[in-house]
This record gives sequence, C-alpha cells and structure tokens, in this order.
Amino acid sequence: MRKAMEFKLNNRFETAAVFGLAVIFLFSLCCGPATTTQVVDDGPVDELTEEERAAQKAKDDEAKRKAELAKSLQVRKVVVPPKAEFVPGVEVEAQKEFRDGVISVYQMPPDYDSATSKFEASIDRDKNFMEAYFNLGMVYERKGEGDAALAVYQKALDANPESGSAKAYIGKVYLATARQAYDNGDVAKGGQFEAKAKQLFDEVIVSDPDNVEVNNSLGLYWVMRAMREPDKARRIDAIQTAEDFVQNVLTFQPANVIALNTRGLIYVLKNELKIAKWIFENKVLKLDKYSTEAYNNLGLTYYKLGETPRAVVNFHKAIQVNPENLEARLNLAAIFLNYLNYFAAKEQYEYVLATRPEHVEATIGLGSALVGLQEVDDGFEYYRKAVAMDPSKVELLHRIAKLYQTKLVDFDLAIEAYGSYINTATPLGIDVTEGKKGLEQAKKMAEQMKRMEEEMKIAEEQAAKMEAEMKKQAEALNKKMKKVESKAHDYEKKLQDFIKESKAKKKLDKATRRRVKAAQKLAPELLKVDPAFKEAREYLHPDMLMVGEAQAIFEAVEKKFLEDEIKAKEVLLIKAVQAVDEAGKKKEAPEGKAPEKKAEPEKKAEPEKKEEPEKKAEPEKKAEPEKKAEPEKKEEPAPAPAPEKKEEPAPAP
Repeated sequence: MRKAMEFKLNNRFETAAVFGLAVIFLFSLCCGPATTTQVVDDGPVDELTEEERAAQKAKDDEAKRKAELAKSLQVRKVVVPPKAEFVPGVEVEAQKEFRDGVISVYQMPPDYDSATSKFEASIDRDKNFMEAYFNLGMVYERKGEGDAALAVYQKALDANPESGSAKAYIGKVYLATARQAYDNGDVAKGGQFEAKAKQLFDEVIVSDPDNVEVNNSLGLYWVMRAMREPDKARRIDAIQTAEDFVQNVLTFQPANVIALNTRGLIYVLKNELKIAKWIFENKVLKLDKYSTEAYNNLGLTYYKLGETPRAVVNFHKAIQVNPENLEARLNLAAIFLNYLNYFAAKEQYEYVLATRPEHVEATIGLGSALVGLQEVDDGFEYYRKAVAMDPSKVELLHRIAKLYQTKLVDFDLAIEAYGSYINTATPLGIDVTEGKKGLEQAKKMAEQMKRMEEEMKIAEEQAAKMEAEMKKQAEALNKKMKKVESKAHDYEKKLQDFIKESKAKKKLDKATRRRVKAAQKLAPELLKVDPAFKEAREYLHPDMLMVGEAQAIFEAVEKKFLEDEIKAKEVLLIKAVQAVDEAGKKKEAPEGKAPEKKAEPEKKAEPEKKEEPEKKAEPEKKAEPEKKAEPEKKEEPAPAPAPEKKEEPAPAP
C-alpha cells in the first residue's frame, strides 16, 4: 500500500510555511493532523517466481527512486482545517504564543523583537516545547546574535538531552561561528569550530540517520567545505556529499526551504546557473517569499549570469527583508565598487563592520572604497589592518606599493611599501619576484626623480636670477620712460604756453606765425608717448616681464621724441632769447635748451664779438632782412642779438 500526502496551508499562516525546519514540522502540529489520501490496490496478484519477484522489486525500487527525485522538485500542499487545532501534550497557551511569534517573523518587515518575546513566553509556559526553542534560536541567528542562539539551543538540549535536533542546531551555530572566523581571517578558530560542528553532526546521524535538522546541517557543512576546497577533485566530492544529505531531507520534506536553498547553492557551485535560478525563484520564494537567504542567493546567481541589475534588485530585497543580512550587503557593496560607486560601497562596508569589526573582506572593501574616494591614507590603513587580521591577504601590501609607484608617484613610500610586502610575504612562502622587480624599478625611478628635482632646482634658481635681472631691467626701462614722459609733457606745456601767449598778441610777424603753427602741430605729437608707454608697461607687468618687447617700443618712441625735441627747442629757443629781465639785461638761453650750441662750440664761445665796438655800432645789420629770413641762420646765435643792439643808445654817435 502506498500513501500520498497532500498539504494545504491556511491563508493566515501561508507566509510562515518554512521558517527553518521547526516551523514546517510545527505547522502540521499546530494546525492539526494533515489530511491524507490513501491509494489502495485490491486487484488480484498473479503468483511469481522468486527470480521474477526479485526483478520486479528491483524495477519497482528504480521507479520509486525516480518518482521521489521528481517529487523532490514539486511542492506538496498541506490541507489545514479551517479552525486551528492544537497538539496534544503541549500547553495550549504555549502553542498560542508560539503561533503569534511565527506571525511576527513572517510579517513585512519582520518584527524579530516581538517574535523573540513570543517564543520566550511560549518556552516559559512549556519548558519541553522544543520547537519554541528552535525558532527562538533561529530568530537570534537571523539577528546575527550567534551566542544568544547557542545559549537557547543549549537550553533545549538540557531540557531534552536525547534530542538529536537540538544537537544539530548547536552544530549549526558552531558552523556559523567557523564561517565567521574564516571571514575574520582566523583560520585556526574556524577549523576548531568546524570540527566541533562535524563531531555533533556525526553523533546524531549515526543514531538518527533520518533526522531532518542534522541532514540539513551536514548539507550546509559540505557546501561550505566545497567553497573553501582548492583541489578540484575534492571539491566535486564535497558537492556530491552535500547533495546526498539534501536529498535525504527532500525525500521526507520536499518543501523544506533550507534544503531547497542548499540545493540551489549546489547548482551554483556546479555552475548550472539556470537550474539554480529556477530553484530559488520557483521553489524557495514560492514557499517563503520572505526568505532573505533565497533573495541573496538569487542575486548571486543573476550576477554570475551577467544580469547585474537583477542581481542588485535581489540583494536589495534580501536587505529589505532582513537588514542584518550581511552577505547581501557585502555582495551589493562589491557591485557598487566594481561600478565605481565608491560612496554607496562605503556605506555598505561600514554597516557590516559596525556589526563585525573584524570582517576581513569588509575591511578590504572599505579600504578600496576610500582609495576610490581619494582618501588614500585611510584606505591604506584598512588594507594594512586586513593583512594584520589575515596574513594571507599580504598581496594588499603589494597593491599599496604599486599604487604609490604608479598613481601617487611617491617613490620613497613605494620603496618602503615594497620592503614591507617582501618582508611579510617571504616567511609565508609567497613568491615575491614581482615585488622585487617593482622595488628595483621604484629605486631607479626614485634616483631619476632625485636627479630631475636637482635639475629643476638649478633651473628654478636660474629662472629666479633671470627674473630678478628682468625686473631690474624693467625698473630701469620704466625710469627711462618716465624721464621721456616728463620731458615730453614739459615741452608740450611750454609749446601750449607759447601758443597761448602768441595768440594774445594783436599782431604777429611772419616768423612768429610760422613758429606758432609748428608748435600747434608738434604739441599733440609729444603726447603720443603716453599710449605707447602704456603698452610697453603692460609688457613689463610682473606676470609677463617681456622686457625685449617693451624695450623695442621704448626705442621707437624715444627716437621719435628726440626728433620732436629738436623741433620743440627750435620754437622755444626763439621765444626764450627774446625774454628780458626786469633790469633790462639780456637773458642768455639755458644750455639745455640749445643743443645746437653744444654741437657748435666755436659759435657759442665767441664773446669777442660782443666787445667789438665796430660790430656793435653797425646799424646796417638792422636792415638786413635776408639774414633774418634765412632758415639756416635760425640755428646761428650771431644774427639773433642784432635787434637788441637797436635798443642800445651808446654806440649811436
């Protein structure tokens, strides 16, 4: 006679279908016995020989094995009476508190504090209610409080020393502690707790090979071993062993979420990702849509399939269901880091480290995020901290050295970092050939940099000297320009005064009119030095110091000014010689205003002509207009005093 069991959940408890193994087991208890349908075959049976019976049995066994394998991927439905029933032998009030605790766990978001309170109340009402212990322990595990979970499982074992399930749960906590130790880089501690877990599992499996909890725990144990196993053959054996234990669970409980989750991970390890995705989506999450582990595993599967956006969505869902799912946060942070979203990655790594300060991968990730955010010194400190926690991560010191050498271009610090890497890695038996090559390159580049710095220092000194010399030249040139400007303005003013005085007279002779006209033309020409020198001074600005260009402008302007100066002196000299002081004595023209006299010393130095009475007494010279009109004679001082002799009465006899 074969029996087929169909399960159907009440809507109120649908989301609580599989919170660990105890919940599945307990829901059939809390909600009354499962409805069963018996299939009876009453037809006649022909007599068979022993050989035929043996062959038929083998055939039936093979068909049964295949049927069980097919059913392991199907969901059985639990038929629950509309009215909740209670399990005999367990306090009713304890069962009510337990039921409320399960509801708190599976609401969205989960209320773990309320669930903890309800499960503890259930235990207080019935000390022998094992499922309350197990669910309370799993709540603590979800919250990341492994020590509290272990204490609860130990109480369950004390209450029932023969409970294989309690031992299995204790072993599972040891397994979680071992994994945490490995994550923290403490291999010795990890191996110690892994061995303690295996010892408990082996004790239970020998006495109770069908125990669901221990089979699930052993499946997880061998999955963890497979993940850490470097040898390919041993890895394959570990995966197969894990699959055997998972199959043991699914044979009795095809809807066991933990077993299905583990099976999905097994297919991930086999790289059969589409099958793994199907299990997580269509099995686990259909049974428990709040399985934070399933969302994380599904996200990992999508990431391996190259569908990063979907991976991110599922990691976020895992965190939304359980903010303490550190694995989901680490996976999400790794994606952020790969896509250069350093700030988002930093937030996730900091959250993990706030809970588990010694988590090596989170420490490394935070260091990388900080380096990406240009907080290099802090990032390197996290790298060094990770190496201190786990010396096998010594390559981080190599990374620091290369970053100093290539990105930061600090060869002295690169040499120091290479030395630290080589000294740390060599005792561990790690090949440091690349580190030594990098060290030699850093030394050579440091020497080149030193030479370059020395050359740059010399060049800077030369540039400073040149700049000082240029400033000196600029100052000297500026003084020259000021001198020319002063002269130009002085001449321009005198010319304007001459023009003004000349125009004030009623009548001007022809020569004076000619000089006024020349002065009017010359005065604005003298002022043209201003815009020209303004341009030159722009070249002399401290930010430019283009003395050559300014010098060229000055020379051109100076040349033009000297020409205008001669013309100005010609006009002003005539006016100056005609001035007489109050005593009626003649004023001699200043030497500075008559450069022509300097050029002709013989004419300047003839005082005898003034003393000769015969020359002074010549009135004929008054009447010589041709001499006054000749332009050449303008340059000669001799004819100029002739009109003055007209006013002297002494030589008249």
